[in-house]
Amino acid sequence: MAKHKCPYDNCMLSFSRPYRLRIHIQRHQGIKEFSCSQCDRSYHRQQHLKRHVDEAHQNKSRLEQPIPCDHCDRQFNTTWGLHRHQAKIKNPKVRTREHSCTICGCKFFNHDELERHSLRHERFKCDIPMCPFATRLFNWTVYFKHMEDYHSEPFECDYCGEQFVRKAQLRTHIQTHMPNFPCTIAGCNKTYALIKNLSNHIRSVHGNRTYKCNVVGCDWNFKYKTCFKRHIKVHESNGRIVPMAERKVQKNKNKSKCVMAEKLAALAFKI
Repeated sequence: MAKHKCPYDNCMLSFSRPYRLRIHIQRHQGIKEFSCSQCDRSYHRQQHLKRHVDEAHQNKSRLEQPIPCDHCDRQFNTTWGLHRHQAKIKNPKVRTREHSCTICGCKFFNHDELERHSLRHERFKCDIPMCPFATRLFNWTVYFKHMEDYHSEPFECDYCGEQFVRKAQLRTHIQTHMPNFPCTIAGCNKTYALIKNLSNHIRSVHGNRTYKCNVVGCDWNFKYKTCFKRHIKVHESNGRIVPMAERKVQKNKNKSKCVMAEKLAALAFKI
């Protein structure tokens, strides 16, 4: 099977399909191709975006009654997970570790994994003239760090000309030259280096966007999605979302987590 190797330096991963290599390169570049039209979330794969839209914007929760498998006792929250599991049962792929290391005897599934493992046993010597560490032997990790710190070309700042040994140091330094974007809301002294971060701040802190709990008997609103998700977990019982009026609080177990549950249950009974 043809192997598609990553073109980036110091990345030894390879893939069997070109589209998998394309997604991997996008992760190096920080690019997420598929963006949600209803919020600011974005994903590398289209199926991940579809799953996000179903759960976040169409109220199709995966916490419904799990689907059992007909061949074993496993249960799945999605149909595609069940189909993938059943396909493995019908057509099992027996993988054997045919490639073994001649030094330590470790076995691997393919030759690329064996090559990456072999670098641990090899020792590398710096061949740069007049290097103070020319007589020292390094393993692969230390050798790469040594070449990066002592013998790589310095990274120069385009704004002031200052040079740095590592690219991460240059990236941090460039932030000092970037303009700061202050918050336009009166009374807020927040400033951000990127306009994207400022927009997210205004939308989440000063905007009217809220996440409302749609469980029967609960009318709580949240400004942040993380708080909303943490609140939804309080309603969960036996893998499905139920009103707090039907929830049974277990005694002597997670008493601190049931304080809000008891308050919500009392509110539901009053309604």
